[in-house]
Amino acid sequence: MARADVFRVLLIRSGATSWDETEHLSGQNDLPICDEGLARFSINPETVGSAKPRVVLSADDQASTQSAAMVAKALGCKAKSCPGLRDVDLGLWQGLRMDDIRERTPKIYKQWCDDPLSLNPPEGESLRSARGRLIDEMFRCIEKAAKGSKEPNPAVAVVLRPIALALVRSRLLDDPGLVCWSRMKAGPEFEWHLIPQQRVDSLREPAAVS
Repeated sequence: MARADVFRVLLIRSGATSWDETEHLSGQNDLPICDEGLARFSINPETVGSAKPRVVLSADDQASTQSAAMVAKALGCKAKSCPGLRDVDLGLWQGLRMDDIRERTPKIYKQWCDDPLSLNPPEGESLRSARGRLIDEMFRCIEKAAKGSKEPNPAVAVVLRPIALALVRSRLLDDPGLVCWSRMKAGPEFEWHLIPQQRVDSLREPAAVS
């Protein structure tokens, strides 16, 4: 089979957990979607558009797999978990609220607003490294899922946790500011991206390509 000309990628924010509702930093904590998150999370096939994803990819945490299963059911396709799509390892910041960071370490909070990709959580994963990991894993899984497709422009849905979603969008849209806390919360619940095959390698961070 010839390689895909263009990947159609539907990015979807996972349903909210109880920590998301209270602005606690979840990191890689494994929580289910809370009742409020379930009430709000829905994917309407008519709103998504005519393109039908071959598969819904997600990380393997509870909120991500629950969300992917609901999307797959709504769109009539299958769901597949990819551990490499897990959210950022926030180390010692996991469980803190953004208000805690603003009050205890105002310089860190300002850094998250002004230059978030430079953040390196103690005993965690830098946001820039996390972005490289997510982009690399996302396209690895997309390319694998697209194999066997007769379509020149296969469609794949990808469910991501909020910070992971912001990091991927920042790379695809070439806008580091999308990882700022205020813009992250205000981002869309889902959106399509058309990504030419020749752009894939350039999107991968140098550390991920080597």
